[in-house]
Amino acid sequence: MKREETEVLIAGLGPVGAALGVYLGRMGVRAIAIERDRDVYPLPRAAHLDHETMRLLHLAGGAEAVAKASQPLSSYEFRNAAGELLMGFKPAGDLAPTGWPWSSMFHQPTLEHALRARLAEMPTVSTRLCHALKTYEVAGEGIVAGIESGDGVYEVAARFIVGCDGGNSTVRRKTGIELDDMGFDEPWLVVDTVLKNGVTRLSTAGLQHCDPARPVTSMPMAPGRHRFEIMLLPGERPEDVVS
Repeated sequence: MKREETEVLIAGLGPVGAALGVYLGRMGVRAIAIERDRDVYPLPRAAHLDHETMRLLHLAGGAEAVAKASQPLSSYEFRNAAGELLMGFKPAGDLAPTGWPWSSMFHQPTLEHALRARLAEMPTVSTRLCHALKTYEVAGEGIVAGIESGDGVYEVAARFIVGCDGGNSTVRRKTGIELDDMGFDEPWLVVDTVLKNGVTRLSTAGLQHCDPARPVTSMPMAPGRHRFEIMLLPGERPEDVVS
């Protein structure tokens, strides 16, 4: 079986894996970054980042692209069913000491594309799409991983393996690390909207509508986008709510 050697094997090319690959590449570290899917997931998932995250993205070279696709959050409000303000908070000024907005809502696919473009510029990092980690084991002072691609299975020997492969992480399972579940798994319908040209943005404030009958979240996203999150009641299905 074909075997390659590297210093770091990165499993997963979401925002964490791609950013790590860029940092390693900037330091001249040899790395192989694998991702089971070919393309960036097209729908927005994560939505919020703070000024420290923007500082890290700036070091990776992707902050400017993300800033253009993000919306600073002017405030965050919690209101009751009658619309009365229960509590709220605002950033302490427009910019944090890092030079970036304290709190921003962003478009995750834009972030991932920016990081992957930067990663492609790193000569010491090999990016491999449609390559999936199947297993790995400790060997000497490093690991040996079995990786599956369209051309078959091959091995990678590395000093380190980094699991950036999400909630269903193969690295976590193979390492025997348990997933801590805080027990907040509830069914919500998430509706991401694209505003038509000429339509004024809804609010630049995040809003939690704390109505016990049906809580709703209203959140500005990237410019021209807005997100609504609607709690489903017992027995409801998403298709029931949108019909």
